[in-house]
Amino acid sequence: MDNDIQNVIDDIYTVTKHRLEANDPLVKVLYFSLFIADKHQYILADILKEIERHCPEYTQLDNERLSMLPDVLHMQIERFNSNSVKFVERKELINYSQKKPTNDLDLEESHESLILEYVVLLTILIGLATIIEFYQKF
Repeated sequence: MDNDIQNVIDDIYTVTKHRLEANDPLVKVLYFSLFIADKHQYILADILKEIERHCPEYTQLDNERLSMLPDVLHMQIERFNSNSVKFVERKELINYSQKKPTNDLDLEESHESLILEYVVLLTILIGLATIIEFYQKF
């Protein structure tokens, strides 16, 4: 059995607690959705429209299976989104660890902007403390 089909069956079970066979129309519809999801940028409504138009197994779904479809698709999209966020974070971490200052001037500008941010924050805090102290006297 194809690993993707097994993943679809496992996803269905995770969401619905129903164990389905590989030839079940819902499994085939969700398997089809794996190939079109990226094209539709993992937008649930667009994926459902595409399934309805181009997947012949969609017409074979009974009411019970139709009610399962959005939940499983939503879970798959959420998993993709969380995996892509992890991928982006990992990629940014790798890029950051490989990034080295090109010269001392860049490093100095970085420190100067950080110091400026702290000065602004400290000024705001002092201003707030002064206002609070002023109102506490009354």
